[in-house]
Amino acid sequence: MLEWTVHEAAGASYVEVSAEGETISVYYAGMPDALLVSLDAEVMKRAIERELGEVDAERVVATDEAGQLMVEVAPGVMDPLATIVSSQTWDQRRRWASWSALPVLNEWKRRFPDEDPVAVHARLFGEHIMCPGGGSYVWDRDALTMVSSVYGHPGAPKDGPGGGPGGLMRRVGLEFADGGLRAKLVESAPRPGVAADGELPGNGVVLASAGDLVDTTVGTVLSYEGEGPDGREMMVANLTRAEKHGDGMRLTTESTYTAGDEEFVSTEVSLLANGLMQVESMDESSRTVYQVPDLELPAILIEGMRVTRPFESLTTFEDKGEDGAEELTDEVTRGFGAIEVVGLETIETPAGTFADCVKVKTLWQSVDGFSFTRGTGVSWYAKGVGIVKWELDSRYGHSTMQLVEIRK
Repeated sequence: MLEWTVHEAAGASYVEVSAEGETISVYYAGMPDALLVSLDAEVMKRAIERELGEVDAERVVATDEAGQLMVEVAPGVMDPLATIVSSQTWDQRRRWASWSALPVLNEWKRRFPDEDPVAVHARLFGEHIMCPGGGSYVWDRDALTMVSSVYGHPGAPKDGPGGGPGGLMRRVGLEFADGGLRAKLVESAPRPGVAADGELPGNGVVLASAGDLVDTTVGTVLSYEGEGPDGREMMVANLTRAEKHGDGMRLTTESTYTAGDEEFVSTEVSLLANGLMQVESMDESSRTVYQVPDLELPAILIEGMRVTRPFESLTTFEDKGEDGAEELTDEVTRGFGAIEVVGLETIETPAGTFADCVKVKTLWQSVDGFSFTRGTGVSWYAKGVGIVKWELDSRYGHSTMQLVEIRK
């Protein structure tokens, strides 16, 4: 049975939600500009004080900038959520660590437009935000955002100062210890041959290019069948458009997916240029645009190579309100994907036997709102055809699909 108890802090009310027989409580407070949620009453009280501008200066401990211990990770939002392995270079990781400070600095700029956001954060939290690249944070009037003087911002990145050890391998995870939640970071030297761009280049054997593994013939229809968590599944993918786009091609595919008695129709837009990447998707009730495209295949696939890339998308949902008026809501998803090129295999499907298929393993993690998704997959690509078989594992269960027909 749940119990709700009202408490006060700095003249404002907050609510404690507890369950009979449980030792943990959830605290929340509705403020004019924020909804505060915490598992600790003291943290909640301090957060309310900050919101109301009643911070006790004697309780704020100033930090010595020279003595700070800075742990820099990338791509930022994902690292605290699960144990991962990646090969981001030192400068790439510093860039993402630098950008991770921009949202809170933008919020301080909005609330205190006449003050330095870095100084505001130091006053409220006793922590001085430093750019890992040694630069400063300034307001960009044209972009209407705080930016790093050395790394810019995600919409207009800068190269940064360079330097530092490149290609560090890291494992990041969470564990419950000492009565709380502890983040653990372990970094080590890279395996021999780690490239400076964040890729593990593999053994040098080129298996294919991304262009080899995509059929760009308009009107090609690929039909798949398989099994999923809810039983038999089918998908039909029809390439409806292939347009010249810069040095590459913009591909539009209309897909119909059937699971049980339900049918879903969607449109996906991909770019085939420096690799194959998804840039947009839509269905009858939503549209997703990737501000940072989702990489599906690297430009050149080398046996043993591994590529890790972040992605970010904005999904707009269309719905009807109680009065029948159209309502739009936005949801931002951020995450990363890791691609490993395994090698060549022969795959037998109802559509035929395909020799020398490129086997690719994928791992992805993403956060949208309060939802965390993690999944793994294996795909087999045949030259001149595309995917002929794939297997996926996620919180929704295991699914596998294989090619049953090719029509042109």
